[in-house]
Amino acid sequence: MTFWHAQERARQAGGKLILRIEDLDRDRCRPEFREEIVEDLHWFGLRWEEGPDAGGAGRPPATSPGLLLYIMVDSVAATIDSVIAQGGELVQPIGADAPEITARFRDPAGNVIGLYQQPS
Repeated sequence: MTFWHAQERARQAGGKLILRIEDLDRDRCRPEFREEIVEDLHWFGLRWEEGPDAGGAGRPPATSPGLLLYIMVDSVAATIDSVIAQGGELVQPIGADAPEITARFRDPAGNVIGLYQQPS
C-alpha cells in the first residue's frame, strides 16, 4: 500500500514516481527477482516515470540493505513543511546529493519515503 500512496501523492503534487530497487542481499539477490517485483507492481496497476523498466536518469543501484521509494516534487522544502504539518517526521534533512536535492521523512505509519527535486 505504501507504494500506491506514494504514486497518488506524486500525481497529486504534479511530481513523478521513481522506482529504485536496492540490493537487499547481494549473495542471494538475483535479476529475476527484480523482474518479478516490477511485474507484480504492474499487475497491481502501479506505474512510475523512472525505474528499471522505464529508464530515466536515476542513480545507480545502492548496495546497502533496504528499499526506499522517492517521490519527485517541485520543492523538497515545501513538501517537508507539508509532511510535518500532517504528522510526518523528518529523518534526513534536505541535502544536495549532487546533482539531486533530496530529503527523507517518516510518515505517521512509520514508512520512510524519500523526496527528490531536480536541480535548477
